Amino acid sequence: MTDAERMAEVYPILYAFENSMREFIDGHLAAAYGDKWHDDPKIVNTTVKGRVERNRNAEVRHRYHSRRNARFVYYTDLGDLPLIAHSENGWKVFRSLLPTDKWLHGRVEVIEASRNLR
Repeated sequence: MTDAERMAEVYPILYAFENSMREFIDGHLAAAYGDKWHDDPKIVNTTVKGRVERNRNAEVRHRYHSRRNARFVYYTDLGDLPLIAHSENGWKVFRSLLPTDKWLHGRVEVIEASRNLR
C-alpha cells in the first residue's frame, strides 16, 4: 500500500507529461504535414505502426478499460515518441524546437524509469 500511495502522488504528473508530449508532437507534425502525418513512413516506421495497432486491438478486446483519445498519437507507447520526433521527416520539424537530438530520448528514459519502478 505504501508503494501505491507513493505512485498515486506521481501518476498525475507522469500522465500530464506523457500527454503534453503527445500533444506537442501531434500538433507540430499536423501543422507541418497535415492530420495524416502518421501515414508517412519517413515519420512512423512499421514497428511503431505495429505497436499502435496492438494497442488499438487491446482496447477493443478490453472494453471495460477507459478508452484512449481517438488520435493516432494516443495509441503510441511513450518510447515511440522520440522515434517519431527523430524520424527522417520528424526531425525536420523538431530540430529547431529541441535542444539536441538526444534530449527527448533522455527525458523519456527518466519518465519511463519512474513510471515502471516497482
